[in-house]
Amino acid sequence: MSDNCDLHADCTNNYGSFLCECQINFQWWGTGINDQCFECYECELGEYMRDDCTSTADRFCKLSIPDGNYALQTESDTVQQCLVHWKEKGKIFPERYSWGGRTFTQTETSSPEATKPFEIGRASCRERV
Repeated sequence: MSDNCDLHADCTNNYGSFLCECQINFQWWGTGINDQCFECYECELGEYMRDDCTSTADRFCKLSIPDGNYALQTESDTVQQCLVHWKEKGKIFPERYSWGGRTFTQTETSSPEATKPFEIGRASCRERV
């Protein structure tokens, strides 16, 4: 009895029939019949493997950091601010921005609250803009 298993599948003989299964040990997945075994997807740079490849299902990879606009905290020039990439059209490069309203020198104060050290909340620079 001949089989219709793919070149990259193992054939298991049963009484009166056979079973085709793609060779997962060699990174092949699919139904196992002719032309139905495919190479497992390789996660690319910037992706992580969420589900590994099995003999019947391909590997599923996700982006490590989803695409989008982010604000990152920076302490450049000893001033704690956020590095922001704005969503507005035409703003191509990131820039430093402070949501705290702190002045840059101690002499530019207008109230006692303005003399207190400025602190960015932990979540303020981690949220999407």
